[in-house]
Amino acid sequence: MSTRVSQVPTGPAASSDSTVYLNSLIDDRVHALNPATGMSGWAFRTEGTITAGPITTPRLPRRLVVVGTDAGEVVALPPRAWNESRPTDAAWDRSVFGDVSGPISVANAIVGEKLQVSVLVPCEDHGLYCLNAATGEPRWVYRTGHPFRGAARALGGRVFGRNERRLCAVDLATGDEAWAASAEGGAPKPFEAALAA
Repeated sequence: MSTRVSQVPTGPAASSDSTVYLNSLIDDRVHALNPATGMSGWAFRTEGTITAGPITTPRLPRRLVVVGTDAGEVVALPPRAWNESRPTDAAWDRSVFGDVSGPISVANAIVGEKLQVSVLVPCEDHGLYCLNAATGEPRWVYRTGHPFRGAARALGGRVFGRNERRLCAVDLATGDEAWAASAEGGAPKPFEAALAA
């Protein structure tokens, strides 16, 4: 199935049960669209230019639509359906210390008997942020000597994210280095030379 839309998407779309969300190059807003026809519903403007997202989180108990900007903000919107009123405020927003420099991703972990959902945010400020998906509060920040690029992926209790120099492996629960990195200026270890996990 395909449909025409009146926006110029800046990246992949995300969806809930009733709505497709995408960013538009034309007006730099998050748009909610009818999935059957592509008809526009509401649109939401952030302070900066959207550089990452949208992504949708699992229900926490409610799903959220998350984007990142070049103004160093990560914004989570309530997932209102395309034919409902536009959200007047974000569910939460979090400031980081630089542009969001890569795609945002979601990480799931079982802690005790509960599902813990996090949002992974690569940043120009040399940090890889792990935020509580329900509140936006930081769980941890892993810093290196270089800006992060590309989407971080959570696999087997670890987060794999690439900065400008190497692939980093971080413990999802603590934010501590999971696999020892090579010395600054030294030859990269075999895993560090990988482009992604």
